[in-house]
Amino acid sequence: YFTDASKMEDSPIGMAVVELHDSSVVNEWKQRLPPGSTVFDGEYCALSHAVCIAQQFHPTGDINIFSDSQPV
Repeated sequence: YFTDASKMEDSPIGMAVVELHDSSVVNEWKQRLPPGSTVFDGEYCALSHAVCIAQQFHPTGDINIFSDSQPV
C-alpha cells in the first residue's frame, strides 16, 4: 500500500491509498477531507485507511505500507 495526502492552493485536502500487486494497481481509494483539515490530518487518515483496508482484505498476511509523511 502507498499513502499520501496533499493540498493545492485554494482547494481542500485530499488523501489517497493505492494497493499494488506485482507493480500493478489493484485498488485505489481517494477522498477529500472536510474544510479546516490539515495535510497532517490527511496523512493520518490515509495511513489509518490503509491499515483498515489491509486488515479487512489481508487479515492473516504480511503487508507493507509506504508513506512519505512529509506534509509541507
